[in-house]
Amino acid sequence: AWAARYYSGEICDVAARVMLCLMDSLGEDPEPLSPASAFYTDIDLADFNDVHLLEAVEEEFKISIPEQDADGLLSLGQLIEYIHRRLCNLERKKLRD
Repeated sequence: AWAARYYSGEICDVAARVMLCLMDSLGEDPEPLSPASAFYTDIDLADFNDVHLLEAVEEEFKISIPEQDADGLLSLGQLIEYIHRRLCNLERKKLRD
């Protein structure tokens, strides 16, 4: 429901899964949040590098997010788009191999 309000297509699935990670790891209710919601002001995290959320996202998507990348992710939308790009790049790499 939350993801479909802001996204469509494949990225909608990514957004829904990110929101599940957020709810599971932090107990956040996603309804008042939007893609523009900032980790440090709207979600009450110092940054995306919050250990619980970072681990939950990496486990959910079977990816590793380098610290320098995580430091640049300031909002939910940036995180969702980052994961979508990473998954698309992994899929393209599989198709080439």
